[in-house]
Amino acid sequence: MESRALKLVGVFALTLAAGFACSSDKDDDGTGPEEGVEVIQMSNRRFTPATLTIEPGTTVRWAKDDEAHTITPANSNQPGVWQDVVVEAGEEFEHTFEVAGQTYDYECQFHEGMTGRIIVSE
Repeated sequence: MESRALKLVGVFALTLAAGFACSSDKDDDGTGPEEGVEVIQMSNRRFTPATLTIEPGTTVRWAKDDEAHTITPANSNQPGVWQDVVVEAGEEFEHTFEVAGQTYDYECQFHEGMTGRIIVSE
């Protein structure tokens, strides 16, 4: 009886270990990070992280909490920039950054002092 229980525990441990070993960075079920996507949380009237450095071709996703925010670029004429957007509660906004060597400053026009920066490396 004891050896059967030990075998079952061993099988469970191996199954659990195999599950962790097979996990990937790609989010196939919506519960984890996606390859090539960086997430900025908008909560407590902050962008977190406030500064994000990425490689060209990276998609940034701004994820929303329970109040509306804007994601307003400081320079709407900058190469590769997005246009001002309002993100309502529970919504998300994505933009793929293709232009290397750019620094994009942005703010929420609804909340004074809520600012962020994205640096696209060379």
